Amino acid sequence: MTIILSYYKCRDDWKDEGKHLQRWYAGMLEKKCGELKKQYPRQWRAVAEGIAGLEEVEKKAARDFDRAINCSGKMLSELFVCEEDFWSDSLRTLGYEIGRFIYLMDAAMDYEKDGKKGSYNPLFYMGKKPEEMKEIMEIPLGNAMRIFEKLPLVQDVSLMRHILYGGVWQQYYAKFPGKEQKR
Repeated sequence: MTIILSYYKCRDDWKDEGKHLQRWYAGMLEKKCGELKKQYPRQWRAVAEGIAGLEEVEKKAARDFDRAINCSGKMLSELFVCEEDFWSDSLRTLGYEIGRFIYLMDAAMDYEKDGKKGSYNPLFYMGKKPEEMKEIMEIPLGNAMRIFEKLPLVQDVSLMRHILYGGVWQQYYAKFPGKEQKR
């Protein structure tokens, strides 16, 4: 799944910013991606459709920022499901909420850069500054945490819990000091 996401990220960086190294790297990943497309058609389709949906929203500079946020969630929801079983719905929901959180976090972290370049950023349409986003970002993350705690995880659960409960905030806290939760 990392290779699929990397491939699309490289293509996006090439298209948006003209990064030649990313174009080269996407080319290097193409052969492997062809294999992955056949092996994981549902996941491949979810990423392709998610990226297309994001591009559509961004091209229109749409105020429909919820659609962009949800595209990211829907895309990740399918990557969290390896096979259809009893846990599929929970894993989809976990991926969906983490995808929404990641999209909002990325928007907060890229706010200044996007403003200077005139790139799409949902925070512009939400009327929010990055340092005002913590409570909003806590909503999808809290939803993800509730699902996570219900999963029958054993291996590396402490590490995953540490990442989900604290690690995901490290860049945000570094960029916006004083936003850490007071204990």
